[in-house]
Amino acid sequence: MFKKRILLIVVSSLLALYNFAQDVNLDSLLDAEMDKKIKSETQLTEATFKTGRLINSHTVETAQKGVLDFKLSHRFSTADDGFYDMLGLDNAISIRVGGDYGLTNRLTIGGGRSSYEKEYDAFLKYRLLWQSSGKTNMPVSLTLVSSAMLRTLKPVNDSIKISTGDKFSYAFQALLARKFNSNFSMQLMPTMVINNPSILKDNSAPSKLLSIGIGARLKLSKRTGIIAEYYYQLPDYKLPGSYNPLSIGYEIETGGHVFQFNISNSTGITERTAVTETKNPFNLDNLHLGFNISRVFSIKKPKDYSRLSNNNVHAAPVYDTAQVAVAKEKEPIQYTQATFTTTRLINGHTVETTQKGVLDLKVTHRFGKLNTGFYNVFGLDQASMRIGADYGITNRLTIGGGRSAGGLVNPSLKEYDGFIKYKIIQQSSGEKTVPFTLTALSSVMYNSLRETKDIGVKDPVNGGYYTDSSQTVKINNSDRFHFAYELLLARKFGDALSVQLMPTMVHYNIVPNSSVPNDLFTIGAGIRVRLTPRSNLNLEYYYQLPGYKLPGTYNSFAVGYELETGGHVFQFQLTNSYGTTERTFLHETSGSWGNGDIHFGFNIARVFTIVKPKNVE
Repeated sequence: MFKKRILLIVVSSLLALYNFAQDVNLDSLLDAEMDKKIKSETQLTEATFKTGRLINSHTVETAQKGVLDFKLSHRFSTADDGFYDMLGLDNAISIRVGGDYGLTNRLTIGGGRSSYEKEYDAFLKYRLLWQSSGKTNMPVSLTLVSSAMLRTLKPVNDSIKISTGDKFSYAFQALLARKFNSNFSMQLMPTMVINNPSILKDNSAPSKLLSIGIGARLKLSKRTGIIAEYYYQLPDYKLPGSYNPLSIGYEIETGGHVFQFNISNSTGITERTAVTETKNPFNLDNLHLGFNISRVFSIKKPKDYSRLSNNNVHAAPVYDTAQVAVAKEKEPIQYTQATFTTTRLINGHTVETTQKGVLDLKVTHRFGKLNTGFYNVFGLDQASMRIGADYGITNRLTIGGGRSAGGLVNPSLKEYDGFIKYKIIQQSSGEKTVPFTLTALSSVMYNSLRETKDIGVKDPVNGGYYTDSSQTVKINNSDRFHFAYELLLARKFGDALSVQLMPTMVHYNIVPNSSVPNDLFTIGAGIRVRLTPRSNLNLEYYYQLPGYKLPGTYNSFAVGYELETGGHVFQFQLTNSYGTTERTFLHETSGSWGNGDIHFGFNIARVFTIVKPKNVE
């Protein structure tokens, strides 16, 4: 009996060992099969860089087939005038609007328009080699770029005639890059720029300019990184008096967008202006702040788009109707949410307040008038800007402020603003029904224009403003202040429509003459119409009460298209108002829609959670 037990134990142990061996063999076989499969396929390296541009330069990246990569770049003035010009942010000296389109995953075409020297550019870009592993082991990516640039700036002397052909410059680049790991990528950029004679200001300067560039990206987090680029110009192949350009930037990727904030000693953005015509060395007195925005749009959807779109992380959540019904029973008071998408309709505030602990960063641009014609790209060569932020003290109480500058169109505008905003009543249904939302707003604005600074005087012939050195302005400090008080009354009619009324008073400490009252009144109306789950049509109009308005001003009217995506809200608009604060857009609108005095502009809003709610783990 004992021997039988021993035999049974031995047999059981052998069977267990055999089964374990089988499991080990199966795991080993699966691992080996997976390695074999990986080695039999080519694994292309993705995202060597985040976009097709590093800062000013191209990268090896090409746009995906059927995808349009819209690009907006700004370079501001130098910071040598300190905070009076907000470190140069008051003057946008170079604005480029452009786009890249993927004909295939390897072949990209693109172009753009820069306000600096009124330059158009176009390029063709082909990814010849693609870094990969597996079946095909390629250690680097190689992309070839060919560009053409057309300088359309008119000569100072009208008697100088330049043929169109002589206004062109050309650039050729071979971009060689390697992604060393998920955190670090580097790129070499040998470049040749060819100028025609009219571009060269010095007859002794070479027409063929050679430089060697280097660029890198260091990943900081899943969505952020540090980027840098530098070009060394070969001594015998550079323009006299030019310097090597160096640019450093911080990059954020979010929701289909890539934001880049950068500093550079280069004024231009194209290969000709950025690589070969940088006029100052890299030091504190010559640095230009700037930013790039990249936004991709799928123009031609891939065949398996429906499958991909079902996994879209930005898609609106789907709720079970039964769960919604139970929730309503547990929470009888239903507060209306998102009467408007952001705290700004276009120029004016909405009833919305920022959530507690959330910072809402705002960037607002207004360009010159559309009726200035094609030479100024319908006003895009000139811009005013406001940078500001709202912060939620509570879900109902918001404070905020910003800085506005008139740029070249209105150099007499340098204004700070601050406000406090409280949601008194919130629209709701259920046990407690309130048919509307009511928010009260109080603002203060401060004109910081220097007392002895020449002011912008309106040009009666060409429009816009010019500097009249015979005029200066002496302003008492208290007279620099203006105050605004608003009541915002809004109602949301389902998901499709929201309407708002905005009675407003603006107080001026100083007015042009005794016939104008210090307190000016307007009644505004705003509408938001839902077009799709993520896009809206916005309208706002402000009527100035007769007897309570400045002479020669017009009522402000604005139309905007709003797009919400990934924590951002983009808004493109047309308006006859150039200002962005209650004082400037309500009571100092000097142009009318009927005369074609229309400004194109855009707003960007981006929220950041500063203090997380207690229930967030």
